[in-house]
Amino acid sequence: MGAPKALLPWSGEPAAVRLTRLFTEAVSGAILVLGHGAARIHAGLPPLPRVRTVVNHAPERGMLSSLQCGLRAVHGAAQGVFFLPVDYPAISPRTLAALRDAWMAAPWAQVVLPRSGGRRGHPVLVSRAVANELLCLPQDAEARTVIRADESRVRYVDVDDEAIHRDADDEESLATLRREFGG
Repeated sequence: MGAPKALLPWSGEPAAVRLTRLFTEAVSGAILVLGHGAARIHAGLPPLPRVRTVVNHAPERGMLSSLQCGLRAVHGAAQGVFFLPVDYPAISPRTLAALRDAWMAAPWAQVVLPRSGGRRGHPVLVSRAVANELLCLPQDAEARTVIRADESRVRYVDVDDEAIHRDADDEESLATLRREFGG
């Protein structure tokens, strides 16, 4: 794509800046996990208030390894943890607020997922217990194994946000996102 996804501009700011800003507005802080090109990405970002940056030194292991790096960086007081790949830059702040509010209203929920058009999407909000399960997964596993393990602990939140299904994996998909979501 010509640049790391975290630095791709979205609505006048790098995707990582927009997303961490949305999370710090919705909850008490954010953790940004950098992998491939970490030094370049870090150098390309402004100071991010209330954001802790950590580096995944083995990004070749895949997305789960980055998720596990972020989860290890979460302080013990956090009862819940959001996670979202940086290539979902169009997520609405209303979606984050709806997930957060649903989490607080449903203490039984261990996993809170957005749903639009009957399909689940990103970001994911999990309890500390589920985060610990994710930390225990072997390198070759996928997070969805834990997320989908027990439907009885999942709370779905219907949102009017098609961006929960839409990532930017290449220049064409990023251009389509910009056309459709105004980024």
